[in-house]
Amino acid sequence: MSRRMTSETIIFDTEWLTEADFGGENHLIVSIDYQAYDTLKIIATPVKSENQAVVLNVGGFFQEFDVYKLENFGLDYKELLNGDNDEFSIDHLRDEGYFELAFRLEKSYWEDFLKGIGSIYIKGVKR
Repeated sequence: MSRRMTSETIIFDTEWLTEADFGGENHLIVSIDYQAYDTLKIIATPVKSENQAVVLNVGGFFQEFDVYKLENFGLDYKELLNGDNDEFSIDHLRDEGYFELAFRLEKSYWEDFLKGIGSIYIKGVKR
């Protein structure tokens, strides 16, 4: 009987961000290299503030994608996760031989809803 070994690596986590990562910009766009992995897991911690709760318009608090299927879904653009008012999103773009997983985060959203109290992170799973 054989067991399959699984290795998980956090590729991106909003808890790692600092003010310096934003520089002088009001938003941050990070392109993530994920092709070394078999599966991607995108996890958003549900966070509530005094005024509102985090709402995901597209996706959910946990998403898992087979990388092979993600790259062969047929569309050139796919929105994987989208927060309220487009303050954060994760999109997949592709073009002949080009694949990109892009994470976009507004600085105000990070400061008000994520910094110190919640996170959104992407794990890559090798099998």
